[in-house]
Order: sequence, then structure tokens, then C-alpha cells
Amino acid sequence: MDDLMDLYEKKFKIKEGLFFGGLHEDGVSEIIRNALHRDGNKSVTIKVSLDQDEYHLNAEIKQLNDGK
Repeated sequence: MDDLMDLYEKKFKIKEGLFFGGLHEDGVSEIIRNALHRDGNKSVTIKVSLDQDEYHLNAEIKQLNDGK
């Protein structure tokens, strides 16, 4: 998980339609933190659901508002 988030922080900018799978709760929090603070958005709408294993979480970025 840490390796995935490290790669994400270095390479990817949050955008609508981006999907993350196999997360834990702290991974969802990290995505929100990066979308708001690192990428400068004013709000983010995320759909969070249980993975097929019914343990991990999936998160899909549905909408971003950069305030412009």
C-alpha cells in the first residue's frame, strides 16, 4: 500500500474517472488529502465501495472542483 501511494504521489494527478482498488481506509483518506491539498482542488466527490473480497475498498473519483 505504501509503495502504491508513493508512486501515486510522485506520478499521478487526481482526475475525474480515476479508480483505485484494494485500499484500506487510510488509503482513501490519503487520496482525499492529495486531491485537496496537493492538487489544489476545492472539493472532491468520491464513490467508495467494498472490493469483491469484501474487505478492501475501491475508490473512484467522480467529480473535482478546482474553484475556477
